[in-house]
Amino acid sequence: MSDTTPGSRPEDEPTSTPQADTGETDTTTGADAAPADAAPASEPPAPPAPPAETPQESDTSELDAAVQRAQADHPAPAAEAAEEPAAEAEAPQSEETPAAEESEAPTERMPAADEAPTTEPPAPVAPAAPAPPESEQQRAIYVQAPTPPRAKGNRGFGVLVGLIATVAFAALYALAGYLLVFVQGSTAEPVDAFVQFLGHPAFWVPVLVFFLAFILLAAIVNRNGWWAYAVFGLLVGIVVYFSYVGGALVGEAWNLTPAEVGDFVAARWLDPRAILAGVFAREVTLWFGAWVAARGRTVTARNRAAVEEYDRQLQAGPQLSRP
Repeated sequence: MSDTTPGSRPEDEPTSTPQADTGETDTTTGADAAPADAAPASEPPAPPAPPAETPQESDTSELDAAVQRAQADHPAPAAEAAEEPAAEAEAPQSEETPAAEESEAPTERMPAADEAPTTEPPAPVAPAAPAPPESEQQRAIYVQAPTPPRAKGNRGFGVLVGLIATVAFAALYALAGYLLVFVQGSTAEPVDAFVQFLGHPAFWVPVLVFFLAFILLAAIVNRNGWWAYAVFGLLVGIVVYFSYVGGALVGEAWNLTPAEVGDFVAARWLDPRAILAGVFAREVTLWFGAWVAARGRTVTARNRAAVEEYDRQLQAGPQLSRP
């Protein structure tokens, strides 16, 4: 065979054999290549060069920015607005370049073809949130102090009873005067004499004095017992007795001389009308005073109960009340 026949040369046999049969050769080759690879590994790898911006991408970014400014200043019709997003979607953009990041900035949303081109409905106003319920600590706590009771009096009722007692005294006094007219028989017309007596100061002065004396006694006695009217009723009778003498003198004063005044007053001390006026005044004060005293006991009991309730509330301590 000639030397040019393939496979006849000894140098070509390792090349034609499979890699699995040449294990020693691979080991030697890897050992020889390891020092060569270890030398450059100690040097830091060079940073990859940033991809160069193509003229096409730069023009596209500038075009996008110009379109956005034009859209912000002058909104385009709905048809143009629908075409521009399609054209922008077809244009290549690079997310790694700064120009592409500017193109991705949020822009004003253009209305679609089926939406209103001019105005947008106002955003609904959110209802105000209800105030949170007050907790137990936030609520105000009031301490209600007991009010001291006010003692009630019996003077107003005494004045009212005094009016009724005055009417009763006037009726008894008038009846006594009418009977005296018939008993004495000094005039032929007893009715005229009785009417004259009713209009004389000897009648209405004792009635007026009795009313004033009774309400004064009721104001002084107030809520005291019946014994006060039994004792001081005698003073009321004495005052009414002297008032009759004074009323009779007032009615006849312009008909008397100064010398006759003494005799006239002396004759009035034993006048039956003066005595009856004093007796009626004392008895009416006694019996109507019992009525006032009974009501005074009731008022006293109510005042005592109010004081006891007030003391009980003080002993119980303050009571909490919420508004």
